[in-house]
Parts: sequence; structure tokens; C-alpha cells
Amino acid sequence: MAHLEKTCAKEFEILKVDLPKIDKIPRMPLEEARDLLLEEFGHPSPKGNIDAEGEKLLAKYIKDEYDSEFVFLTKYPAAKPAGIDPKAVDFYIESFKYGMPPHGGFAIGLERITMMILGLDNIRHATILPRDLNRVTP
Repeated sequence: MAHLEKTCAKEFEILKVDLPKIDKIPRMPLEEARDLLLEEFGHPSPKGNIDAEGEKLLAKYIKDEYDSEFVFLTKYPAAKPAGIDPKAVDFYIESFKYGMPPHGGFAIGLERITMMILGLDNIRHATILPRDLNRVTP
């Protein structure tokens, strides 16, 4: 973050953004997060995923319990175990046919951090190929 603050100070000033201070990011397997949402908030989640309301509840829980703006959700299922026909996402898989261009490797999800930094109300506004539970293709 110190590097970003130094090299992108002008851009952050233009966007009126203050970067959060991050010491440690908690980790949680997806199924544990789904169980937590059900037990703590009575909020059921779709199989193999968490909906938008669940994400908000989980973010509040993580902030309250760990004083963190972020959480790493691990152990997401692959397409077949999640009940997704791989042919239905061919367009997406095809985009990786020749590999990925060089990038910073934001494992935390570039769209989520962009949404948070810019104060956007919906992740779709920070996503190049938005999708949700009912929309897989662009």
C-alpha cells in the first residue's frame, strides 16, 4: 500500500480516495462463510456461492470481529461441482486461451477493491464482464 500511496498519489487525490490500512486479511473457506451467514444472520446462501446480501452481512461480521475491510474466501468449487455446465462459460474460458496479460495478481479481487476504493454501490460497475446468479454470459 505504501508503494501505491507514493506512486498513485495524484490519482487518489483526483478520485478523493484514502486507501485503507491493511495489517492482516482474515481467511475463511466458502462453506464456513455460508454456515456463518445462516447461523449468525439466518441468511441462507445459494449452493457454492454467496449472494449480494450475504456479502454485505459477511463484510459487517468481518469488520466487527476482525476489524478488517477485507476477507479472503477460499475453497470455491469449480464449475462442475457448482452445477455449471462448462460449455455455458466457453466464452470466458476462451478468453484465457493464450494466457493472461501481465497483471498485478490482485487475489483479493480487483473488482471488489475497485468498488471499495471508488465507493461504488454495485460490483457490476467495476467489472469488465459482469455476471450474477442469473447471468453468466455478457
